[in-house]
Amino acid sequence: MRLDVASQTDKGRRKAKNEDACGVYYADTPGNRLLKEGALLCVCDGLGGHMGGDIASKLAVSHLKDMLKEELPPQDEMGEIDERDAGPFPIIRGAILRANDSIFQ
Repeated sequence: MRLDVASQTDKGRRKAKNEDACGVYYADTPGNRLLKEGALLCVCDGLGGHMGGDIASKLAVSHLKDMLKEELPPQDEMGEIDERDAGPFPIIRGAILRANDSIFQ
């Protein structure tokens, strides 16, 4: 089953500027090596009012898009593995941490 997905952000009633960013990436996104099926949806809040909030949210989305270039590591079929460390979760977690570090710099 394929779902059609759309995204939109809004500055709201109180802010003068929209600082939010979002990304929608499917398995057929050019350069994708991580997703074999499905989609990655991300929403990054610009922390309205903080200096550079719009840049931070766009940077976070960019890091998540770059993450799609990574390949899913082979899964060890021997023994049990915590589901938090299975599949794409470690790669996603790493991309979020890299985005966070980049924003702080």
